[in-house]
Amino acid sequence: MPPFNTAKVIMEQLIKEGKVNRPYLGVSGITLNDELAFQYNLATDKGALIIKVAPNSPAKKSGLKAGDIVIKIGEKPVGGMEDLQNIIRHHQPGDNIKLTILRKQSKIEI
Repeated sequence: MPPFNTAKVIMEQLIKEGKVNRPYLGVSGITLNDELAFQYNLATDKGALIIKVAPNSPAKKSGLKAGDIVIKIGEKPVGGMEDLQNIIRHHQPGDNIKLTILRKQSKIEI
């Protein structure tokens, strides 16, 4: 979403509700690339590699762990952290979403 549209949505929420509600997964990570995949012998070179999971976050409560690689949200492929953030941003706080991850060479749905 372009910055102007983001500002408009925030302004409308502030006027209507007096606060801003944004979806939150609670992870820090990096976008995978060929070099990282080779260096760490990963099963893929596409996705968002989770580096840190925030305590008491939706990610922690769902079982995500550092080292997991998010490759899909719902049916949408995740090519990196920017994709992950953009897809999450299009949901509402409290929505249940399905993540497909790679954990130690195994594909898991959370």
